Amino acid sequence: MTTITRDPWADAGAVATQTVLDDELAAVRRRVGLRHALVTALELGAVVAASALVNHLVDPRSDPLWTVPRQTMHAASGLEGVGFVLVFVGLARRGGAGRRFIDATNFLPRSERRWLRTQITEQRPVPEERRVVVADTARRMVAEGRFTPGYLGWLLISVGTIIDGPAPASLVLFSALALVVSVHGVRELVCGRRARRWLRQHG
Repeated sequence: MTTITRDPWADAGAVATQTVLDDELAAVRRRVGLRHALVTALELGAVVAASALVNHLVDPRSDPLWTVPRQTMHAASGLEGVGFVLVFVGLARRGGAGRRFIDATNFLPRSERRWLRTQITEQRPVPEERRVVVADTARRMVAEGRFTPGYLGWLLISVGTIIDGPAPASLVLFSALALVVSVHGVRELVCGRRARRWLRQHG
């Protein structure tokens, strides 16, 4: 029996160009999607479990950590409202070109994904047979960079929730969220600009 070794870059190219996939590659794509769904569910479950554990250990009654004056509550609600608006603005700016649940890079080994992003961020040319996948990734990075108002929105939502006298678990959760979206937002903005330059030079 002959074993056929698939070329991950060819598979990634087929996904990037939305070519009709053969049965084997379609099965691989279904497995990747199932794995992503499982990981996402486990991550959400871990967040909920951690929040419940913090509440149980610190304050089983989940009382607010501090009393908030009415004016401060209104200000916090205003921050949250502006935050939600900015999230929707970010989604509109990104459109459907941003991060997909399954994209071409999911079919590449981790080392090849690192190589790909390095070529984009450091403005390096790539071999012709890999250009389709790299250009597709660069366009998605540009789209993710357009979501910057959304990251700012999540930061405002987190700050508003913290100001509004949260329970211990909410304080931990939204403080962590504020840190993550701040770092991620700056990273996506910088990477998006570098990806735009790469497309102008090599795309």
